[in-house]
Amino acid sequence: KDTKLSKNAPTAPSFVADSNVNFIDEKNRWLKKLEKLTTIKESDLEGKIHPFFGKMTGNEWNLLIYKHLIHHLKQFEIKK
Repeated sequence: KDTKLSKNAPTAPSFVADSNVNFIDEKNRWLKKLEKLTTIKESDLEGKIHPFFGKMTGNEWNLLIYKHLIHHLKQFEIKK
């Protein structure tokens, strides 16, 4: 499932921030989640259901997570 997401694809409603977001707090939360992500094995993701793509393999999850992370780093002009 190496499907490209189109530019300006809709954000899942649960991820839409309201106007009361503290950037520093959110950055720190994100960094903690990123660190936790490094402990997850591909086999842990096998067969998990994604709300948009449906059932995915561990490898598909890895690819999606990588592409999603790079997408957001590019948004803030952070280089790999």
